[in-house]
Amino acid sequence: MDAEPVRAHIRALRAAGVGNRVLRAAGVSHNSITYILHGRGGRPPTSRVKRETAEKILAIPVPHSRFEYSPTGLTVDAVGTMRRLRALIAYGYTQADLCARVGQSPTWCSYVVTGRAKRVRADAAHAVAELFDQLQMVPGTDRRSRKLAQQKGWLPPLAWDEDRIDDPTYTPELLQHSKTVVDDFTDFEELLALGVHVEDACRRVGVSASTLEARYRRYERDTPQELLRLVWTQRRERKRGSKRREAV
Repeated sequence: MDAEPVRAHIRALRAAGVGNRVLRAAGVSHNSITYILHGRGGRPPTSRVKRETAEKILAIPVPHSRFEYSPTGLTVDAVGTMRRLRALIAYGYTQADLCARVGQSPTWCSYVVTGRAKRVRADAAHAVAELFDQLQMVPGTDRRSRKLAQQKGWLPPLAWDEDRIDDPTYTPELLQHSKTVVDDFTDFEELLALGVHVEDACRRVGVSASTLEARYRRYERDTPQELLRLVWTQRRERKRGSKRREAV
């Protein structure tokens, strides 16, 4: 079958932090991966792939986060876990409640939330990410937690771009408290209807394209095709930039 979709899937897996170990565990040999991506013997990458090999590769989902396929005992950067816990506290959940939900001690939770932890176990990071996905659209009820987060400048879940929350170099857009998310949708869609370019519309609304697209998904609202195309292009460019940096 055509190798290009398979090749693109391998690249997407690598961009998400999935290495050859996972592919080999799925029954794909190192030689097959090399042949698909780079070719061999001076020949270009193959244009055809055995259906059996393709199905094994395409069956591996691109992970939501970089630590999803990490071995249980492996440690990962703690920044994404810290951000998710802080965001849920800002959304009205107590630190103690969150700790209990992910099966961690209050000491561990405090160490992560305050930023003292630089790395956490992959299984703990995964548990926090799953909890974040479950609660990010379900407001908590603890006012003290909300007040504490506000005093410390911790941002709520919707302020974070799902694709970049684990990136230590990422700084999210600040929410405009004078407007609701629905107001942003309305303003953005009106700008598009007036013929404003999608990138300019995002700038005028004051929200990055990726953050706005994530909010459309979280609110289960139909995302304008112009926005989807822009986000897809930006993600592709980020992946290319990451690969260029790795090659240096």
